[in-house]
Amino acid sequence: MNQEKIEITSGNSHVCELGGIIVTVLGIDRNDARVVVGRPGMPNSEVSLRIGGATLFETPIGMFEVRLLYASNPFTKLLLTEIAPRPGLSAGYVDQDAENAPFTAAERQRLSASLEEVRREVATHAGLSAQQVDFITGKLIEMAAAADRFGRKDWINWALGTLTSIAMTAALDQAAAKVLFQAVGTALSWIVGSPIKLLQ
Repeated sequence: MNQEKIEITSGNSHVCELGGIIVTVLGIDRNDARVVVGRPGMPNSEVSLRIGGATLFETPIGMFEVRLLYASNPFTKLLLTEIAPRPGLSAGYVDQDAENAPFTAAERQRLSASLEEVRREVATHAGLSAQQVDFITGKLIEMAAAADRFGRKDWINWALGTLTSIAMTAALDQAAAKVLFQAVGTALSWIVGSPIKLLQ
């Protein structure tokens, strides 16, 4: 397992050798740190981490975990770990020899419509707060936009990892997560082509 330990003072950034990940510590409040995780060409992920807490970050080359080991203003220590060498926790879910052609314009439009169906289903039936719905909406928009830069196979892997990250970051309970995953399984069955067993 590839790992890299990082020491960053508040208000500074660090470019990691592992995955080209950029970690920025915006500030420290007691034992909590406000952290931004990014990579050139990818949307940033901004989270508040308590000591021992972690966040997941998906990239075209794999999924990474950033874990806060120590925080005492102005110093932080974090651990970057490569979770999967392919995008998302679903690495290997799609046959690596399968076609990875770009989406057509019509497919991208259909994908956006499918993800909007997911948003409506979750907002209506998952019993979430407005903040949770807004967070999930933003992630679904990112998923639609990612179809412009990923081939079909890579997008599926990346999207499944993103959905797993959504459930963790938005602190969905079991019932809400089930609504999300079932909505995705229904709306995206035309592209995945088989049940999303990872999400059941």
